[in-house]
Order: sequence, then structure tokens, then C-alpha cells
Amino acid sequence: KVICWGSGNPTREFIHVRDAVMGLIKVGKYYDEDLPLNIGSQNEISIKNLTQIIADKCGYSGEIKWDKTKPDGRSRVCLNSEMMRKILPHWEMLSYEEGIKDTINWYRNSNLEI
Repeated sequence: KVICWGSGNPTREFIHVRDAVMGLIKVGKYYDEDLPLNIGSQNEISIKNLTQIIADKCGYSGEIKWDKTKPDGRSRVCLNSEMMRKILPHWEMLSYEEGIKDTINWYRNSNLEI
């Protein structure tokens, strides 16, 4: 079984590294202001849902237990990426499912010794 901290209810925003790099390249071409700019998906997912996607994409069918004696952390973390969306209105990023599948495939083919 896998034991995860907290309830799994908090939400987070994640971005695949490929999307982050492409966002930096594209914004570097079209953005010339002094103000900071967030590059994000503005797509939140609960830790519980993300854990289930990871388990599904890995082929894990064991038990996932939530240890509610451990902290959840902040209830919500999501960037305000409105400015980026104005600069790149049609930019599409990988879905969580696609990004996780890509990351798992990369890891399985990487021959990393951890």
C-alpha cells in the first residue's frame, strides 16, 4: 500500500517541464515588460485526484491510504496567469493525464539508478 499525507483534498496547479520551457520561450518572444509574469496552467487538481491519475498511469492497483494525522498544507495553490493568457491566448498545455504518462514513460526509459 501507498500512504499519502493528509486528506488529499487540497488543490494544486502543476505544469509539465516541457510546457514551462515552451512558455518561457514564447513569452520571451512576445513579452517586453518589467513586471513579473507567471507561467501556469490555471488548472487546479486535488492531490487525491492527482494521486489516482499517477496510480492509474503506473498500473498500480494496490491500496492508497490517506494519513489524516499528517498535515494537508495550504488548501489551495494556483498562480494568477491572466497576463500570460493575454499574451498567448491560444497556447495549449498538456493535460495532467498526458503529462504524467509522458513523465512515467521518460522515467521508465531513462535507466536512472535511484
